[in-house]
Amino acid sequence: MCLSHGGPRPIHARKLHAILSENFSERKSEGDINICLCDALAFDYRGFGEKIGKKYKVIANLPYNISTEMLFTLIDNHRFISRAVLMLQKEVAERLVAKPGTKEYGVITVLTSLMCDVRIGLHVGRGCFYPAPKVDSAVVIIDFKEKLQKNIGDEKLFKSVVRAAFGKRRKTLKNCLLSLRGIDAPEDLVALEKRSGIDLTRRGETLSVDEFATLSNAILDIQKR
Repeated sequence: MCLSHGGPRPIHARKLHAILSENFSERKSEGDINICLCDALAFDYRGFGEKIGKKYKVIANLPYNISTEMLFTLIDNHRFISRAVLMLQKEVAERLVAKPGTKEYGVITVLTSLMCDVRIGLHVGRGCFYPAPKVDSAVVIIDFKEKLQKNIGDEKLFKSVVRAAFGKRRKTLKNCLLSLRGIDAPEDLVALEKRSGIDLTRRGETLSVDEFATLSNAILDIQKR
């Protein structure tokens, strides 16, 4: 499969598509290989997984300006992907493996940690390329889990909770979570603190993945009242 991104297809992507189509024409006609040229962010990952009837791997040297968006796309389709091996900007790769309380720790860290095992396979210095870019890179290996690390009552709500917690990074959870459905008044926050056992004067970047799961499930319980 050959994926590109955005607007008119870059010449190198069109050339690669033509070369692959020619070199693998026999296997393509037999139906055991599928070569297409399309937008990586708009590709139907779910439909492709359902079509082939099994999980598949994604291997990419991503344009760095879409790397975070692409990661979210893969996370949203985690049920259909077994592994992703990606070349990313070093700083983005470090965010994926960051620990709570560090400046790199954020939304993408929590979501990938819940749904994937992530490790940095190797670092790739800017001197490995010609012409040399202005940033260093890293290859990350992302293995999507058969089961989530923590039982989540509502994945969509979990993502909303995480995004809200990091939406105002210097604010406490009390200030950040008031934007969520069911958490509309101070008494709702008191109930949430009691149900979750989490001190809501903390900031989002201090919470572990397990704590975010606990918080999300407690909010779900409150919404169901």
